[in-house]
Amino acid sequence: MTRLAWFVAEEEDEIVGIVAGMPLGDSPEVISMWVDPEHRGTGVADDLLAAIVAWAEAKGAVGLCLAVAETNHVARRFYRRAGFVPSGPGEALRSRPEVCTNEMRLVLGGG
Repeated sequence: MTRLAWFVAEEEDEIVGIVAGMPLGDSPEVISMWVDPEHRGTGVADDLLAAIVAWAEAKGAVGLCLAVAETNHVARRFYRRAGFVPSGPGEALRSRPEVCTNEMRLVLGGG
């Protein structure tokens, strides 16, 4: 059974962000990340990403992968600032086949 890792950011009992990771060998994958629009740019995304990176490192991962929509330039810049680099073409989203993604990877301490 694969267990997902979920991290939630709360402010005054309101959920303001989430991130989820799936263990996949030595390079787990970020499968979902969302921050409430009113909390973007406040450090919530940084904290959530730090939590999922720490989770991956604790599992002994050498990298952390994700797929980001080609047209989501804000998210792509955020991940690049965090050290992720393009690692290949992605695929269309199952929920929105017209949206294509690109893969990005962060090399961790073990890699």
